[in-house]
Formats: sequence, C-alpha cells, structure tokens
Amino acid sequence: MIGVAMLILALAPEVVVTNPAWSRPPDPEQLAQPMPPFAVLIGVDGDVTLDCIAPAEPGPPKACRVVSATVTGLGFEDKARELAATGLLQPRTVDGTPIPSRIRFVARFRAEDAKLSMSRYDGPAPTEAELKLARQLVDRLGSWFEARKSEAFPELEPVRRARVDLWIRQLFPTDRATEAEASATFLARLMTEQELKTAVATGQPPQRSPSIAEFEKAMAGLGDWDEAALATLRNRYCADYDCGGPVASVGGVR
Repeated sequence: MIGVAMLILALAPEVVVTNPAWSRPPDPEQLAQPMPPFAVLIGVDGDVTLDCIAPAEPGPPKACRVVSATVTGLGFEDKARELAATGLLQPRTVDGTPIPSRIRFVARFRAEDAKLSMSRYDGPAPTEAELKLARQLVDRLGSWFEARKSEAFPELEPVRRARVDLWIRQLFPTDRATEAEASATFLARLMTEQELKTAVATGQPPQRSPSIAEFEKAMAGLGDWDEAALATLRNRYCADYDCGGPVASVGGVR
C-alpha cells in the first residue's frame, strides 16, 4: 500500500503558481504633486502600508485599503492610493490561469525629495496680457483670492487648515504689493486668457473649479519661506498634531 501511495504521489502533476508582481512599479513622477504639500513644507516624512487587489488581468491595483500609516492627518493615505494607481501588476497565476489575489506594499514619502519639485514651476509662463488681466482681477477679487489661498493645503481638514493658515500669516508677513503680484502670477498660471477676460468683465470669480493638482502646480515657487519661521511652524504643528516622530530627511515602493 505504501508503494502504491508513493507511486500516486509521484504521478500527481505539480501545480505551478506565480505570485502577482509589478510590471511597472508605482512612480511618483507620474503624479502632478508627488507628496502632500504641507508635509513637504514642514519636512515631515511618511510611510503608508496598502493592501490591494491584484486583478486577474494586467493593470493597476484595485480597491487599495490602508493597513497602517506612520503619520495621519497630512494626506499621506490618499497620496499612497494615488501612487499605487500609477503602477501596473501582472496577475497571480495557477498553472498559467490568471486569478485575482491580494498584494501588500509600502509607499514611502520623503519630504526632502519632494521639496525640489514644489519649489519649481514647470508650466507655461503667463503672457504679459494674462498677467495684466490677472492684476486687474486681483484688484477686484482680492478678498476672493484670500479666501481661496488656504486651498494650497487641501489635504488638511478644515479646522486644522484654518489654524495652519493663521500661523502662516503670523510667521510669513508680506507687503501688499508683493502679495498682489504673487496673487496675479498664481491666477495667470491657473486660468486661461479667456477665463481671465470673463472674470474681469463680470467681476465674478471663475466658474470652473480647478483641480487640486492645478492649484498645487500654480502655487509652485511663489513666495520665499524663511527657514527659522518654517521651523517654528513645524514645531507649532507637531506640538498639536501627529508628525510621526523625528523627521529623516517622492516616494518609493518597497
């Protein structure tokens, strides 16, 4: 009987299993903003562990769920999901048949790496005509622009964003002329010439709602950040909210 059992085992076909694998790993360079902007500003790093479905067909991971995050409240979890969607997976196969499965990985975000991209504006430079219209618009809609500036940090929940906005105004005062010119540059980057003309003619804010990525891109490189004031801003924020401990220095995937 033992010999027969061994023979049956020897004749049983071997099941060949391949686990899901990245055919193209997630790439932060494919994101308009590779890291939450306020985390970059105050120099906070974050790691997020995601658990996702690897579909039965090649493609990006689906239904990603956050397993853990080293820092909460700064938007790392949403950025990790965005980052995951830039990668492509090959499915798990059993004897050559693709089947859905799960994959777990860590998205790592490093502020020092992202700071360079946030300090440079890489879009088309506004024309003189666009800047002229934008300056007129700032004169008419200054209060509207002030109300929208905090959207530079849309990843923060409203109460936290309001506190951060107050701290920034206290720590980084600017004269009205400098502020107005930065505002005009921001609007000229954000809006088309026709949108600027319509807004100036009607005295109404733009009807189109720019995306978060458009806001972040238009804000790049506007204003100088004093390092001592940044340290104070960081200390204030981290005294009240989660910063995940000491800061090491976007993102990679392990």
